[in-house]
Amino acid sequence: LLCDRVDEPAAAELQDWLFEQGLEVSLPDHGAEEEEAGRFHRENLCACDAVLVYFGDVRRTWVETRLRDLLKAPGFGRNAPFAAKAVYATPGGDFQKQRFKTHLAEVLGAQTRLDTTALRPFVDRVKAGRATTL
Repeated sequence: LLCDRVDEPAAAELQDWLFEQGLEVSLPDHGAEEEEAGRFHRENLCACDAVLVYFGDVRRTWVETRLRDLLKAPGFGRNAPFAAKAVYATPGGDFQKQRFKTHLAEVLGAQTRLDTTALRPFVDRVKAGRATTL
């Protein structure tokens, strides 16, 4: 579960729900030194089965940077495709957030902060891919 420090408290509820669905959820270490946090991020991109990018109060460019990291994952040592890739866009935000679209991942437009209806297909794809970590 990729989230920025500004969204970490809001993403905690999503993290808990995903864990309750049987997924192992890894979050960025926002307290780590930059080098250590970067290494942890790259290692997670190699080891995880799926990626969910949390689009709450961050700018669109932060989300797009995370999506580009997914393209770089093979260069970090990733050997298999992701079982699922999605952006979880919470309600509200500016014009760019409301119109956000990408071909790099599915965009899950949430109607509430924790929209389990929007999340269910993503979780099902992760589980179908025999995924155990997110």
